[in-house]
Amino acid sequence: MRPRRSSTLGDDPLAAVFPPSSTGPAAHQEVPRSARAITVGVSLDPEVLERARNAVYWTPGLTLTALATKALAAAVDDLEHERGQRFAARAGNASLRRPVGELGASPQDPAPHTI
Repeated sequence: MRPRRSSTLGDDPLAAVFPPSSTGPAAHQEVPRSARAITVGVSLDPEVLERARNAVYWTPGLTLTALATKALAAAVDDLEHERGQRFAARAGNASLRRPVGELGASPQDPAPHTI
């Protein structure tokens, strides 16, 4: 592992107001590869993104990644609660695209009967 480079900006001017956490990456601890964030591309509603950026700006220590992770985890928890069970693990690197079917049909719906 490469040694951490020192900042060219010197001491953190906000350290007196918001002391660094004693846990997590900010404390210069090694983060296991499995715990590192994975970058994904998503399209967001511009108004929602602007609200999220404002929330991050006005909340000391909050990052857009942390906010998105928390929100996505809450959304998945809600979906699992509605269905009454956790989602099963995908097999291998299955496509994350929506299953092909009729417009409005959910993956659990049986195929429509035709005459």
